[in-house]
Amino acid sequence: MSRHLLIMLGVTFGIGVGMFLFHPQSVPAQNLKAVSDATYLIATTSTPEVSTDAFLVFDIESGETLLSHNEQKVFPIASVTKLLSATAFYMHTDLAATTSLTVSDIATTGKAGRFAIGDTPTHHELIFAALLESSNDAAAAMERVEPELITYMQDIIDEKLASETFVVADASGLSTRNAASVEDLAHLYTYVYREYPHILDITKLGAYYTQDGGWLNNNPFIDEAGYQGGKHGYLPESGRTVVSVFAEELASGGRRNLGYVLLGSENLVRDMALLRDFTKEHVSYQ
Repeated sequence: MSRHLLIMLGVTFGIGVGMFLFHPQSVPAQNLKAVSDATYLIATTSTPEVSTDAFLVFDIESGETLLSHNEQKVFPIASVTKLLSATAFYMHTDLAATTSLTVSDIATTGKAGRFAIGDTPTHHELIFAALLESSNDAAAAMERVEPELITYMQDIIDEKLASETFVVADASGLSTRNAASVEDLAHLYTYVYREYPHILDITKLGAYYTQDGGWLNNNPFIDEAGYQGGKHGYLPESGRTVVSVFAEELASGGRRNLGYVLLGSENLVRDMALLRDFTKEHVSYQ
């Protein structure tokens, strides 16, 4: 599979190939415009041979794209959906309120979260379970508690991300109709990073404990050096998916927070390692 190397100078989620200069472009949403004049150079014409259908590497602060492949093509995103549903739920619910989990909540596919019928988590705790253990039961409870949750999720997509390709059908990501491009997911992460950092702070926790138990973070990158948060997922139809940010030490010196979005990966850990190693070895920040 060919990979298109983007050598970007001052581009905000832009598209291009080869050794060229590009004029800055702003991403669709007003509050996602570039906030710095960061500039990168890539000192090679090769790219890592990853197994993904699409990927994007970007600077979370400036919005610049460093590398991408199929950046605007839409694929199922699986449980990466929960980054959006948790944010919408956080925005629109009373976090201190509790809910009693129902038969329909617990009947949702998957056992992550280890909930039982009649458990009474707070709404805030549902967010922890959804983000740390990717609990589909917690996501189902969030939809039941907030019947307009899918509408609120789509509002973020339409009003904040200004995307015409990002679509959601449920809060968990179990539906293959939940689909987006890697560019959409980079915009989503950036929006959450700037407006609701508490959501990403949750994803950086190794665990969260309550009086009745708690949840462990099952993200495969939680123990990696420089990990700054994110969400991963899997469905047979989607392959392995992720959006994550790492504080990277670049070969030219300096430390930058770089985002990695991968969709349709056959080996997520290997693909992430290849992209991160490539970035740290060949990318310089000017």
